[in-house]
Parts: sequence; C-alpha cells; structure tokens
Amino acid sequence: MQIKEVHLRVNEMEKILNNTENIIQYLNSLYDQGGWTVWIPVIAAAVTATVALLGILHSKKNIRMNARIEWIQKVRETAAGAISLCYSLIYETDEKNAKNILLAAQEKINLLILYFGPDASEKVLEEKDNLLRKENSNEGKNNYIVNFLEEILIDIKKFYERKYSLRVRILTMEIRELNQLYPIEETGERLQDEEGNWIQVKDYPKRYYEEKKKLEEEKNELENSNQLENKIEELREILRNYLKIEWNVAKKGK
Repeated sequence: MQIKEVHLRVNEMEKILNNTENIIQYLNSLYDQGGWTVWIPVIAAAVTATVALLGILHSKKNIRMNARIEWIQKVRETAAGAISLCYSLIYETDEKNAKNILLAAQEKINLLILYFGPDASEKVLEEKDNLLRKENSNEGKNNYIVNFLEEILIDIKKFYERKYSLRVRILTMEIRELNQLYPIEETGERLQDEEGNWIQVKDYPKRYYEEKKKLEEEKNELENSNQLENKIEELREILRNYLKIEWNVAKKGK
C-alpha cells in the first residue's frame, strides 16, 4: 500500500470518529433538553419490527416442524401397510387372493419409495449396514433405503411365483398320490394311545418315506419364506430408526 493511500485511510477514520462524536453530542443535547420523547416512536417502531421478525422466524420454524411431522406420519402409515401386506402374502394359501395381495404390496412399496428423495451428497464413506443402523443421522441413507425397497419388490414377486408355480402343484399332486398308495388310516395299521396320539403300529415301506421326504423337501424349499421374512423385519428396523431420528429433528423445528 502506498503512503498516499495510508493518508487517505487515516483521514477517513478521523471523519468517522468525528461523526460519531457529533452524534453522541447531539443525543446528549436531546437528553438535556428533554428531547428523548422524539425517539419514542422510533424505539416503538424498532420493537414492533423486531417482534414481527421474531414472529415470522417462529412461524417458519413451525411450518418446517409441522411439514416434517406430517411426512413422518405418512411414511409410517405407508410402511406399516406395506409390511402388513408382505406378511399377508406369505401366509395366504389361496392363489387368487395372493395375487391381489401382491399387487397391493407392490403399490404400497412403490409409494414408499417416493418418500425418499435422492441424498444431497453422494459421498458416503461408511458401509451400507453400518450407515443404515446409524442412530444419530440420516445423511446418506435415502439411496440405500430405496435400493432395499426395490430388492423387496423383486423378492415378493419371486416368492409368489415360486409358491404358486406349476412345480409346486405337481409336487402336491405327487405327495397326494403317494399317500393314496399307502392308505394306512384305512387299513387300521395305526392306533391311538391314551392321550389320543396316533401310534405307528406297522411302518410304511422304506420307499414311501424316502420318496415323500424328497418331495416334501423340494416343496418346502419352493414355499420357504424365511429369507423374505428376515428382510421384512430388517426393513422395519431400518425405518423405525430412520423415523426416530427424523422425529428428534422435527422437535427442534428443523
């Protein structure tokens, strides 16, 4: 900086100081003359403006809080409906009813996906499982939750197709035919004990047990829902934790 500029800055500072002193002297003169009454409207206006500003800020805070709470409630209701439909699909035994349940479950899950927009930041350094179970922040979770829901959409469709597949029908018929080959109930080869339990008096042929075991194992594997149930339970825990964090944020008006 040149010497000339330094002098200019010094002069500007002196002017500011002089103006400040003049203002203070003017206010003192007003006080001595009882002129403070002139400032009452100004002060009142300033207070009113401040109160209004605080009211606006508080109103915005309430709007944000109410919007977040409403979102939480909608997500909770949609998630509960989707999870309930998935369990209904698992335990339903009628194919036609199961088809309707599948369609309803797909609709609910797709609606649930829409509640989770893209994450603001794509930089996620944590592993998926650790991130989804994080209890102090939801940052970076949305994309993973959407992917998880899309996986469940695929899983429930595959489960329905397996459970009501042609192969399951064939296996059911083969097991029924096998039982008819050895109608032990009709031959009196089983008796009841004192507690009413059936006792095997004469065993089925070894071939029967081997064939039936093979058929039932294949059928049970096709109808198995353990993997799907585990995934639904995992989804419930992920969303429960997510909504708990969102509720804590909502209470702060954010």
